[in-house]
Amino acid sequence: MDPDDAADIIRDLPYEKAERLLRLMGVDDAAEIRSLLGYKDDTAGGMMTTRFVSMFEDDTVGDTIEVLRGLDEDFPTVHYVYVLEEDSEKLTGILSLRTLVLAQPSTVLSDIMFTDVITVDPNEDEDEVAADISKYDMVALPVVDESGHMLGLVTVDDAIEVIEDSSEDEKAIDTFGKVVLAVAAGVILLFLYTLLVLHLAGVSSW
Repeated sequence: MDPDDAADIIRDLPYEKAERLLRLMGVDDAAEIRSLLGYKDDTAGGMMTTRFVSMFEDDTVGDTIEVLRGLDEDFPTVHYVYVLEEDSEKLTGILSLRTLVLAQPSTVLSDIMFTDVITVDPNEDEDEVAADISKYDMVALPVVDESGHMLGLVTVDDAIEVIEDSSEDEKAIDTFGKVVLAVAAGVILLFLYTLLVLHLAGVSSW
């Protein structure tokens, strides 16, 4: 179960039951969920997942593919790789899988990453986050703190839930639904394309 989903469940439990459940978890898992519980449920921080793939600017395409190959089977589907500045660990760029698999293994990520990254603050209201995802046709939206450090991601499926829960305007839902279908179609094509390229390159799927 993704940390954000686990946090949603625990958030609805009585305090004593929630604490008991957290104590039964591994130290790292419990700490991750506690950090999410520190945000209000209706904010980007409360919606985000903390499971994403990040690399440093000086890492190579080959390094990144090796990391992707080593992901656990239950790791969430990877749509983008997030690139950080090594000293500060601030988010400086993103890479689509298409860009990644078409590049030479020796290529440095800073040479091919997209630097005009759209991000949100962890305290941004969930409706605004969903609107941003709809407006920019995004599959996932990075959440960063005031210093530019990446905290997590809000995915399009989380945005869909917000729209369905908060909007009673059928026209708004229908419009957003069309955007979601377009994004979903793009994701499917990207995923199939990536599998094909990785297969031809001799890289196992993740």
